[in-house]
Amino acid sequence: YVAYVDDDDVFLPNHLETLVRFLQSTDFKVAYSDAWRATQSKKDSGYETTRREVLYSRDFDYDRILAENHIPVLCVMHERSCLETSGVFDEDLGALEDWDLWIRMSRDFRFGHVSEVTCEFRWRKDGTTMTSGRKPDFVAARQKIAGKLKGLRAVRHEKSKGKEASPAA
Repeated sequence: YVAYVDDDDVFLPNHLETLVRFLQSTDFKVAYSDAWRATQSKKDSGYETTRREVLYSRDFDYDRILAENHIPVLCVMHERSCLETSGVFDEDLGALEDWDLWIRMSRDFRFGHVSEVTCEFRWRKDGTTMTSGRKPDFVAARQKIAGKLKGLRAVRHEKSKGKEASPAA
C-alpha cells in the first residue's frame, strides 16, 4: 500500500491501520478517511491551534472530482499497483499533483470513503503551510489540469448509482 504525508501533516495512531483494514476487507483499491483542518495562529515563537474542523467528509463522486479536490492527500491510501495503471504525481504541475492523480485513478479504480477522522493537516493564514502560501502555483496548476481533462477517458469500472458506498471500517 501507498500512503502520503506532508511535513506539516499528522497521522493519528489509528490512521494506517484503519485504511489498511478497510482495503483488505473490501474490493476497493483506493480508500480515504476524513481529516481535521487545524487552523493555527502565530504565538510567541511557535504556532497554536485555534480551531479544528472537518472540511471534507463525503463519499466519492466521480464527476465532482473533475471540478474540485475534496480529498486531502494525507487521507488517501491505495494499492501500489494503482500507480502502474494511473501513473505517479505529475511533478511538472508544481501544485495540485495529488488532485491530478486522484482524477486519473478515479477513471480506473473505485474509491472507498471511511467516514472517520484519522489525520490532521495544518492551515495558517500567514502563508507558511502548503495550502495557504502558494496561490499563484495553484492557479497555474488548475489551468494545466483543466487542459488535461479534455482528453480524459470515461470511468471504466462499475460504479454505484448515486453515491459510492462506504462500508464500516
